[in-house]
Order: sequence, then structure tokens, then C-alpha cells
Amino acid sequence: MKEIIGRAIKSNTSVIISLIEELAVFEKEPEAIILSKSLIEKDRFGPYPLFECRVSKVDMQVQGIAPYYPRYPNWKGPTFHLVDFVKVKIKGKGIVNQLYNVFWKHAREIGGRTYRVSGFGLEQFCYCILSKKWSSGFGRLENVTNR
Repeated sequence: MKEIIGRAIKSNTSVIISLIEELAVFEKEPEAIILSKSLIEKDRFGPYPLFECRVSKVDMQVQGIAPYYPRYPNWKGPTFHLVDFVKVKIKGKGIVNQLYNVFWKHAREIGGRTYRVSGFGLEQFCYCILSKKWSSGFGRLENVTNR
């Protein structure tokens, strides 16, 4: 099993929306989706990108996504919010950890000071990873939520 983590490109848009739909079914909220392929293309690849996204490919197939976006709270400054989703069949293979590492590296490079992470059943996992990052002066965790 060959794994690659990379920046989402426009040709990934169909699989990104497919993974979002899969997540909505898992969360029993398929009717809640208002996103479309064209909206994701505009919001990610348009003249004013609203979010960044990393993808995880396993054997050349996108199996996970890590979309994140900046916020700027008054007292805290640059904050980045990550929501991940990895197909259930590949959980436990280190993909989430790799996606998080790429997110943290990029967010820090562009000035992040605090971070929000929303995972799906991964709260303890996040704390475990974050305790290592934070103890090395990486930044401050604002909160970790479990959807």
C-alpha cells in the first residue's frame, strides 16, 4: 500500500465532494449538504480561495481529505481550523497522522498561532499527537472537538 499526501488539485474536486457525501451518509445527514462540485472549485481554486485542502492517496486513489481554513480572532490572531475525513476502511493505518502533520507544518509556516481540530472519533488521538507538537513549542491548541 503506497501512501501519498499532497495538496488538492482541481481534478480532485469530484472525489472531495464524494467523500463529503460519504461523511454525510455516515453522520445520517445526507440532505444537509449544500456544497456542489462547482462551489468547491470556486471556493478552493477561484481567484479568492477560502480554504486549503490536502488529500491522502493510497494506491493512487484519494482516500482522505483534510480541508482547513484560516480565522482571525481579535485577541488571538491567526487561527487555523481543520476538519478531517478518512475512509473508514483505511483508518488505523497512519493516514490521519500524516494529514495532521502536513496541516500543522503548513499552518505554522504561514503564521498560525492557535489551532482548532474537529475529528470523527479521534479526540484522544488528537490529544496524543498534539501533546508532542505543543511541548516542542509548536503553538497553542484552542480546542479539539469530536463531531
